Amino acid sequence: RNQHKTTLEKLSRLNHSTGCAIHWIHSGGKCYYYSTVKMNWTQSRDHCVTLGGHLVIINSKAEQDFVTSNVEETHWIGLNDVDTEGHWVWVNNQPVNNSVEFWMKRENETSEPDNWTKFHPDGEDCAGLGHPGAETDFWMDAYCFEEKRFVCEAAAAV
Repeated sequence: RNQHKTTLEKLSRLNHSTGCAIHWIHSGGKCYYYSTVKMNWTQSRDHCVTLGGHLVIINSKAEQDFVTSNVEETHWIGLNDVDTEGHWVWVNNQPVNNSVEFWMKRENETSEPDNWTKFHPDGEDCAGLGHPGAETDFWMDAYCFEEKRFVCEAAAAV
């Protein structure tokens, strides 16, 4: 009975024209939520689940362009290499597709991900959009304990 009540509450918060919950943005059959609060990567991942989704998984250039068009500062995405350094996997355990990856490229050959260890010996194991105070249309690895805003994704209900 309690589960039924929870389902009804979720449905009542649904925007029926888009199939997305209130405060979520519809695009390409998916719903996206841009947080207003900052959390570390693990908290962000868990919070997206409590909202009925997951940290965003970027599957195409069109999706990358849409997601980054709505951010003006760095946001967590659902990508990490916590288990095996250099083996980047999405929150659904799928490895990153090398033909659909948007790591920041630098002219001096020090492109992202760089696993920078200057401030933390374990290096940078979680991915975010952009760099604080800079462009946001690429990925950078960052320390997972940093607090950032984040982007959640869920399937549209229509």
